[in-house]
Amino acid sequence: MPTPQTSLAAAFEAQLASLERLGPSPGLGGRPRIHHEHVAAGDLLVVLPARQPSRPELEGAASRGCAAVALRPEDRHLTGGLPITTFLCDDPLALWGRLAAAYRAIALSMPVVAITGSMGKTTVKELCLAATAGAGTLGNQNNLESVPFTLLGIPPSAPCAVLELGTNARGEIARLAAIVAPTIAVLTTIAPAHLEAFGSLDGVAAEKGALLDATDPSGAAVLNADEPRVVALRRRFRGSRVLWASAGVSP
Repeated sequence: MPTPQTSLAAAFEAQLASLERLGPSPGLGGRPRIHHEHVAAGDLLVVLPARQPSRPELEGAASRGCAAVALRPEDRHLTGGLPITTFLCDDPLALWGRLAAAYRAIALSMPVVAITGSMGKTTVKELCLAATAGAGTLGNQNNLESVPFTLLGIPPSAPCAVLELGTNARGEIARLAAIVAPTIAVLTTIAPAHLEAFGSLDGVAAEKGALLDATDPSGAAVLNADEPRVVALRRRFRGSRVLWASAGVSP
């Protein structure tokens, strides 16, 4: 019978199966990482363009037993000659998200709370963490790099996972929500933030509402009853359990 670790390794390797591989099958036994200095034996290092390590840093990762590196084809020279399997990936950031989604699907069976909104995300996230004794986002790390990082660091034994999702570009909430696969969605406010990307308050609302599209219908949505645009987003949640929060403005 497969152990949780072998199931995870198989799931991670499945995300690499379509990529060009230079070297033997790595036999992953560790976890995906994006910080070369944290790599340990059996790990997969995903090289994000914004965090590209130097050749000596990759040599250090290889010496610590790094099983494989995934990087862009134009960066293949970084691992040339190293005793390490290399996967060529056109979009390492998307791969990073898929690996986190695989971990979520296999390892995290607890309730997963995802929070978004123009304001109040971090405060609400901290309140949820305090109330549930759960694990989740540190500070306001809420983008396509940091949300997968947070997710991969949540232990399967945690009673609850609480993640903050942010956006400054169209489609980012949808991508993050697909990775997180929330059982509970929390929407705080709709305000004129990042209008250069979304054009209007309605555009902001449309972006934030993508969280509800991805939330498990058997779960719940927690919505701000004092914000008309949040109220209007209720129709995007396919489930029936909706909890309304109000500061006294709404009945």
